[in-house]
Amino acid sequence: METSLTNIWRCSAHWNESEAADLYDCLAQDPGYWNANRHLVSLLKEKGLHSGQTVVNAGSGTGVDSLLLVKEILGTEGRVIGVDYSESMVRLAQEKVSNGLPVEFRLGDAHRISTVVDEDPVHAIVSFNLVHLLEDLLGVMREWYEKLSDGGIVGFSSTVYDGAIPREARRVYWKAILGAHRLAKDRFPETIGTRKKMLKHTPDYYFKVVQQAGFIDIRMEEKVFTLSKEGVLAFVQVPGMADSMMAADIPACAQRQMLIQSIEETVTESLPRKYVFITARKKEAPKVFRGKAELTYDARLEI
Repeated sequence: METSLTNIWRCSAHWNESEAADLYDCLAQDPGYWNANRHLVSLLKEKGLHSGQTVVNAGSGTGVDSLLLVKEILGTEGRVIGVDYSESMVRLAQEKVSNGLPVEFRLGDAHRISTVVDEDPVHAIVSFNLVHLLEDLLGVMREWYEKLSDGGIVGFSSTVYDGAIPREARRVYWKAILGAHRLAKDRFPETIGTRKKMLKHTPDYYFKVVQQAGFIDIRMEEKVFTLSKEGVLAFVQVPGMADSMMAADIPACAQRQMLIQSIEETVTESLPRKYVFITARKKEAPKVFRGKAELTYDARLEI
């Protein structure tokens, strides 16, 4: 994997979609990243997602997680509709789908799922490590809420938030970033040093947004997973990560190259990183009997 990553970025002068797809594919198959995504799948199963249902995977990338949903929960009677904004991602994902698997990928925007997916019902909308990139997250959650069938499930994860770096790993992370800054100072002495700050929310923020969108039965959990050195190399090159750590007036390709060099010099084998996981459910509409809301009997009220 190391050869593929270094070939992608060290030989590249500019970011392009094809390189981004290759990068995400490397990251998605990192053992730590894979285990984190599999954990979200297990939480969805606990929430009640089951075989035969229809799931939208928002920000489906190169398709690894959509296939995981089919394998772990949905089976051949279910269906996954992956939505991603990148043509290269969608193309690479489509290449992974074997004949007969109930998975398809569509070009579209996770902010406007309803314009891409007109199927009904949709039993769950899931995103793996995407929500920190979405603008107007409350608006997105409200749209997802409307798209879901009654009792439908929303689930997502993120490893880009305040507190995502475990205490025991902070020294190594900062050592790698400072090393990249030293390289930048030598190679680009005229830079002013300002950085583009990546918006990083807290777990509580995610919880409140889901709650404000109308979801109920909300479960939030933080869990640590370990990324391999190659996973760390891929992660820091995800769009927005490099320029949140480096001076904004340094060319993007140089930012990535210096981060790669510093990580290779400072990181030994692997690094832990926290993920936040949230699952919730859409309220079910009240049942109607003979034109009136159906009354429910609760044995706990009996005296």
